Amino acid sequence: MLIHGIKEKSIFTLASLKLIHTYLKWKGILKTISIDHFIAHCDFSMDTIARNVILEKYGTKTYYYMDSASFGCFHAREGGKPKIRSLIGFIYYDYFVSWSQRVSEYFKQSHCQIKNYVDVGCLWAEHIRLFQEGTIATSFKKDLYAKGYKDDLKLIAAFDSSYLEGTGSNYDEAIRFLKDMLRLLDEDPNIFIVLKEKKSRDPIKQRTHQWRDVVAAYEKFENHPRAVCLQHKCNASEIIACSDLILTVPFSTPTFEALAARKRAIWHDANNKYRGVYFDRVEGLVTHGYEELKERIHQLLYSLSQEEYDHYLDHSIKGTVESYLDGKAITRFRNLFNDSSQKINSKISQVNTKSPGYV
Repeated sequence: MLIHGIKEKSIFTLASLKLIHTYLKWKGILKTISIDHFIAHCDFSMDTIARNVILEKYGTKTYYYMDSASFGCFHAREGGKPKIRSLIGFIYYDYFVSWSQRVSEYFKQSHCQIKNYVDVGCLWAEHIRLFQEGTIATSFKKDLYAKGYKDDLKLIAAFDSSYLEGTGSNYDEAIRFLKDMLRLLDEDPNIFIVLKEKKSRDPIKQRTHQWRDVVAAYEKFENHPRAVCLQHKCNASEIIACSDLILTVPFSTPTFEALAARKRAIWHDANNKYRGVYFDRVEGLVTHGYEELKERIHQLLYSLSQEEYDHYLDHSIKGTVESYLDGKAITRFRNLFNDSSQKINSKISQVNTKSPGYV
């Protein structure tokens, strides 16, 4: 029957074979080494279930860290029912660790097998805080001097997306986003914009005229004397820490990373597609079209005092975007390891004292 299934290549047979292979592979690994804690990120695949089952049998605690803002709970409009993406059904972990209670509640609606939900906040916000405090050294602004940046200019860090036709982040959005940034540069001589590209400009995509239009927009932007395009490999946390304002497409993660570190940041909806969604219901968090963008940037760069912005963070952003806004998520994650290790040791101690000589 199995041989027949293999020949037919049914989806169920192939899935079973993959699970068996993963299970045996990790069983072999765990006979050689011992793992106390196993952490995963962007780990969506069915074979992770088999891996985590064998990890559990060997006493390993598994953690899944989720930092995305692209799920249905953030895109649903008020009163609408969020869509559950099929790929999140394959999650089997001891701990689901996230930056938002809303993310946890969304995943609880799926069929994932998760034992504990823990909200620690945004991990990368702690990197940003450490850069700002000087604990991690940076030469980012010094390097910008050679590219035309001056200390009297306001530094805006912009982040694009993985643009692909037929998705929420299509080529037209890329072009409009770049054009809006160029207008900002032309109309405000006191700003300098660095654009960190999420991915390299794929030469294969350039075979299509649509992508060539996107590349032309990038080239026009980077030819501006107060603009720089940075490679996708540059450190996003370092860029955010050194900038006065962070600007991204909806709902790219650098904006919530920045907000979690109490930086000034917004999402810009250049195509006016996201009115009424979850984050748009927070005043001043999402701009639609150029005029709204221009007005909000002027407020954030020139009008709002630090005291006023702190009040905005504590009353509008905290608990909506991120739960803490203190840049200490990594510390909380480490404490979670210690807590779970103490529970394991406590259980071992209780077993060993139940009957003398027990092995």
